[in-house]
Order: sequence, then C-alpha cells, then structure tokens
Amino acid sequence: MPASAELLVHALLCEPEVLRLSLPRLESMVDESVNTWTPSVHTTSRTELVKRLLGGDNAITDVVTHVERRTDIGATTFVEWSMRGRFGNGVFLNDDVLVEPTGREVSAVGFLVITFSAGRATDIQCHYDAIGLARQVLDS
Repeated sequence: MPASAELLVHALLCEPEVLRLSLPRLESMVDESVNTWTPSVHTTSRTELVKRLLGGDNAITDVVTHVERRTDIGATTFVEWSMRGRFGNGVFLNDDVLVEPTGREVSAVGFLVITFSAGRATDIQCHYDAIGLARQVLDS
C-alpha cells in the first residue's frame, strides 16, 4: 500500500487549520486531475479539492482519526477509519439555519477507496453515514 493512503485519511478528515500545516504534503500525494467524492463534496482536480478542504465545514473540532484497517487490491487501497471530535463551531444547514455549537463529542466511521497511479491518488471516494453524523450534531 502506498504510505500516502493513511496520510490521506488524516488530511481529508482533519480541521482546515491542521491541513494548512501539511498542505504541501497533501498536494504531493494527489494527482492534479484527482476525482474526489464524499456524501457532501465532489471535486475534479487537486486545486478544487484543496480549496474545498481549506474553506470547508469546520463544525467538528479537536478531530482525532484512527485507521482501523487497510487492504490493497492492485492499484486500489481500501482504508477503514474512525474519527471523533467535538461539535465546537456552529454550522449552517441549507445555508440558512445556524446550529449553535454544544461542545458535545461526536463520532463517525467510514472508509476511503483510493486509486493510485504512479504513486499519486487519482480517485478518492470517502463513504460514511452523513445522516448519522448530522443527527449527533442536531441532537446535541
């Protein structure tokens, strides 16, 4: 497995402030034409991905991620992950309803499917229960 698979998990799930510190490393791990999909984001280039990650939702703070398992099949790596953090910053729902932060702990599990070519990620899919995570935020 390319060593960058585990680093991608942490980079994609961390807070924007943390990502800024490792941005050159992230950019070196992904192809310029990387296709990225999550339940809430779809990008088609490294530039677009970085812009989205840096300007993205930072409602969950103090994020800690763990890689639970990795499996390589050819050029594709499957990474199961878990994360926990605090609902530390407000978040807008549908761009018009502000949900105030509570500081309550939230968690999620999911997996990344990363396809590599020449040592760089060319396709990244991040699957997780977005509704379950939203419920934790809204029920807090």
